[in-house]
Amino acid sequence: MLGELFSLGGWLALDHAIRRPGRVDRLALLNPGGVGRQKWGVVLLSVALLPFGRPGRRVAVGRALGAALPGSFMDYFLRLQAAFRPRREVLPVFGDEALPGIRAPLLTVLGGRDRMLDAAGTRRRLEALVPGVTVRYLPEAGHAVLGQTSAIAEFLSR
Repeated sequence: MLGELFSLGGWLALDHAIRRPGRVDRLALLNPGGVGRQKWGVVLLSVALLPFGRPGRRVAVGRALGAALPGSFMDYFLRLQAAFRPRREVLPVFGDEALPGIRAPLLTVLGGRDRMLDAAGTRRRLEALVPGVTVRYLPEAGHAVLGQTSAIAEFLSR
């Protein structure tokens, strides 16, 4: 199984890789949940902006995902959000005993300015607990780390 997954999808992929290590060949994750702590400030901001309709949602999404998102990406994400029920409970964090169970080569790309997840904590835990992990830490990127297609494709095709 090959894959590139983002945020909650990254959490799902990590859970699968931990529970079924023989079924995952390689894994590329973008700001995965479940490793570093969740942040709640951007959620509170989003709730405050809801009364402002689509313009408020655009601001909330921009703040949550990162600075300058291309208009096409923003439009795509707003369409997704229209039919999306966000998770309201805290995302479970994988314990220190679980993460070393990841056997597949793992590439993780983290945005240092992620307003939804603690990227520095994620980096620290992955590097300490997952043998052979490759972490690309982009200090200026937010939760939506764009422009990683080539690096991920190269990693997945090895």
